[in-house]
Amino acid sequence: MKMKNLLLERLEARLNLSSLAGASVLQAPSLTDVSRLSGLTERFSSTNRIKLDANFVSDATALSSAQAVAQSVASDPFSSLLLGDTTVSGATGIGISSYSAINSCRLETRAGSQNIGYMSPGGAWVEYRLNVTAPGTYKLDLALASPNGATGSVAVNGAATNFTLSRTGSWDTYANVSTNITLGSGIQTLRVAARDASQFNIRGLNLTPANAGITTPSAGTTTVTSNTQLNVASYSSIYNSRLESRNGSTNIGYVSTSGSYVEYTLNVQSAGNYDIALNTAQMGNASLDLLVNGSRAASYSLAATGSWDAYRTTTKTVALPAGTVKLRLASTNGTQYNLKGISLVKTTATTTPTPTPSPAPAPAPAPSTSTGAVSVQTQWLTSFNQLNITGTSGNDSIYVSQSGSTITVNANGRSQSLSGNWGAIAVKGLDGADTITIDSSVSIETLAYGGRGNDTIKNYTRGKATIVTIGGGQDWLQGNGTNTSYWADSSDRVNASTAEISAGRVHTVSSFAYGVSLELDGQNLNDPTDTGTPVRLRSNSLWGTGPRMEDVKQGQVANCYALAAPQGLAFSQPDRLREVAVDLGDGTYAVHFKRGGVNTFVRVDGDLAGGGPYAGGLRFSQPTASGNMWMPILEKAYAQFRKGANSYASLAYGWYGAVLADFGVAYTTNTPGSTAASTLYTNITNALNNKRGVITGTKDSVSGAPVVGNHVYTIVRATKDAVGNMFVTLRNPWGFDGGGNNDGNANDAHVTISMTQFRSNFSSMAIVS
Repeated sequence: MKMKNLLLERLEARLNLSSLAGASVLQAPSLTDVSRLSGLTERFSSTNRIKLDANFVSDATALSSAQAVAQSVASDPFSSLLLGDTTVSGATGIGISSYSAINSCRLETRAGSQNIGYMSPGGAWVEYRLNVTAPGTYKLDLALASPNGATGSVAVNGAATNFTLSRTGSWDTYANVSTNITLGSGIQTLRVAARDASQFNIRGLNLTPANAGITTPSAGTTTVTSNTQLNVASYSSIYNSRLESRNGSTNIGYVSTSGSYVEYTLNVQSAGNYDIALNTAQMGNASLDLLVNGSRAASYSLAATGSWDAYRTTTKTVALPAGTVKLRLASTNGTQYNLKGISLVKTTATTTPTPTPSPAPAPAPAPSTSTGAVSVQTQWLTSFNQLNITGTSGNDSIYVSQSGSTITVNANGRSQSLSGNWGAIAVKGLDGADTITIDSSVSIETLAYGGRGNDTIKNYTRGKATIVTIGGGQDWLQGNGTNTSYWADSSDRVNASTAEISAGRVHTVSSFAYGVSLELDGQNLNDPTDTGTPVRLRSNSLWGTGPRMEDVKQGQVANCYALAAPQGLAFSQPDRLREVAVDLGDGTYAVHFKRGGVNTFVRVDGDLAGGGPYAGGLRFSQPTASGNMWMPILEKAYAQFRKGANSYASLAYGWYGAVLADFGVAYTTNTPGSTAASTLYTNITNALNNKRGVITGTKDSVSGAPVVGNHVYTIVRATKDAVGNMFVTLRNPWGFDGGGNNDGNANDAHVTISMTQFRSNFSSMAIVS
């Protein structure tokens, strides 16, 4: 990497080819011309100076003369470096950014991973050079995402094979597409192209030799106690897969699409239920069956991790007999995965010993699992249905699973299945020592709530997971290891993954501010002093199916700065914004502030300020068409927290940077008027392309632009027209354009102005880090 940077520095310092006209050659210079600057793309700036940039490829062009570059680097000692050929000598992962040529698409970073995206419907492709030292037939696995599905082709040296990608539902949900290709010896060119004006993201390319099936003799027996880590290399038999070493770790890999398995011989010391956790990595969604002594005991649905080296844990509860057990993991549906870890933890029931006094009265019964029926009901929340599963006052055992559109609830020895279309599931244990398990087959957002008693909650949903156990007893929490939000008190045990901890998803609430109780009993909490007659909205969700900037609509207080900041996060980083607040499940909400590095949790109820002119009689922020309440709830909590004044009036006028800081969000600033237009455009586009919100404020007095003075907006787009004029599109937190309408729709809250107007009328800009 250091050598690549040195070469970039030398090229950028030496190349000033102002005599070269722009061209649309869509291929990097060849090996003989410039020692193959693979993975780098080239474009002309306004001064025709060439800039090599591995992250900006949306208008990818190359030199009109590769020889010019060759002459420039001919005498450079680094010019002999080959910067991107991928050697193929067996199973090979192709670096997503190591392309040699690219057209009408670009490299981007989404959700912490790089991918090829922004494909133009006019035809897009990306090309990689392979140095094949082991020729033959290979299976190419592509990790692809497309909300509506797509068609494409894979070509080796120009010979193409077409493929079809089913809809994945979003740009961040990946599926695996496989095809066999033949690679000859030496340099081969592999191109992945979109067809039929379709679009998709590419996050992974992996090659596997087509003849990977092997069988290995027994490696012995593993003794299983109450907590056992099973060595994946200790299998007793294996078929159509094999042991491999990747990045310093050992795993089972090369799983064949024609079916494979790995089997272990166990000596189980004690019969019972065991949580069997599999640590797997898979390019697309995968599945496998777990067999105990030849009978299927569990089926695992493995959500795509997008890489053969990105691992995720999926857990099932399985009954194991004592003695010798054959445990087999068999791939299903032709899917593939890598397996790096297997753990078996025996589950235990919560019991309370009863002392025996003297003389002994009739013994009191120990707590046992409730036999009562839980409540299962559907609730309409403005824009979607939520399935509510509510326990009893006893010790409930609730297990939720999903098959297609059917949700099955096994609770207290009873089972019921419901088919429907739900946007979310909410499970509440209420009183008692409850055990709540959300199976990893569930793909719907699921909120799991404890209650009074010592609860065990395992929320393995593949959708968004939330666990709330504030108050009550001493609880044990386990999430899906990827995107679980944990809201617990200091007596609870939270088993979060490193990724979840790093993302700020663990919220430990030792107390609520202003003396509010930790017990979640639906209390009527103190409202801001200028609330007036409160309005309670009972059919609205906090986050709905996810926050959107369109959820922001300002009311009768001058706090545009306090709304534009979260509006920017809703647009660029909605998942990050969701870690600011949680629905506590009892009609109240918790909001997490981080001013000066100090964690403060403010709890508010759902009473909103009434006596106003807006829908429902609301006076300040109000839900929009989605029905999401997150902005009014954040505003109410901030009215308490900002100055400690507990009034909406205390929100009037402020600095949006302070709001970001209060939520623990770092940012950098620009001054539009003193920043060159081209630099400003680059800063904005780079920020938005990397999912970093941009918030900006106008001067006290504005002119020549349809914007409001002394006001704060969120930037949603920066564009150029055919002749290079630059424009900025803004969203007004008022919920309508304001200041004038220049796009034919005064109610979309979007206004577009020229870069000149932006620089002359805006005094500040913050880019979220």
